[in-house]
Amino acid sequence: MKNHFLTTNNVKPSFDGETLVSEFLSVITNLTTAKTAIEIAQQSESATLRSIAAIQPRTNEMYVTPGDVPAVSQESLVRDSLDAHLQKVQAEQIDALVQTQNKRLQQDIPKYLKRKVTIGVIDASFQPIESYWFNSRTGQYDQGTLKASTIGGVISEISFLKNVIVVKPSLGSRILLPKRKFFMVYVINPQTLLPAIKISL
Repeated sequence: MKNHFLTTNNVKPSFDGETLVSEFLSVITNLTTAKTAIEIAQQSESATLRSIAAIQPRTNEMYVTPGDVPAVSQESLVRDSLDAHLQKVQAEQIDALVQTQNKRLQQDIPKYLKRKVTIGVIDASFQPIESYWFNSRTGQYDQGTLKASTIGGVISEISFLKNVIVVKPSLGSRILLPKRKFFMVYVINPQTLLPAIKISL
C-alpha cells in the first residue's frame, strides 16, 4: 500500500497558502487510504468467514470444527485467515498514523487563523465555495449561490478532518453585503483527491 504520510523533519513550515493546501491534501489522502484499508480488511475477513460457514459440520452436526475442514481447503483457509488479520492490523495502524498526523497539524492551525486570505477556484465543477447569509426572519443562516471565482477575507476556522476553511468576508464586502456572514471553502475534491482551490496569504 502506497504511503502518503507526511515525513517528520527539521524544516520549519512556511505557513503560506501552498503549505496549507498541501496539509489538507495530505490529510484527505491519508483518510482515504485509511478508509480503503479498513474496507479491504473487512471484505477479506467476511470472505474468509463465508468460506468457513459454507463448510458442512460433520463432527457433531451442529457447528463447524477443525476436523470438518477438508484437507484440500485447510492451507488456503489458514493463508486467507492470516491475510485478513494482517490487513485488519494494518488498517488499525494506518488509522492511528492518520490520527497522530492530524493532532500534529492541529498545532499549525493558530498560525493561519485571523490572516487575510485570497482564495481562487481551480475546480469550478466541484463548487468548493459556499456563501452563508443571515436570515433575520428565521434567525438562521441560509446558503447562497456564489458566481465569483475568487473571494477575499480573513480565516476564522480550519478543519483538516472536515476539509473546510471558514472565511469571514473582507470589510469592504461586509459593508456592501452586510447579511453575508461567512464562506465555507472546501479545499480538496474528495473524488479526484486534487486541490479544488488555491490560497494566497
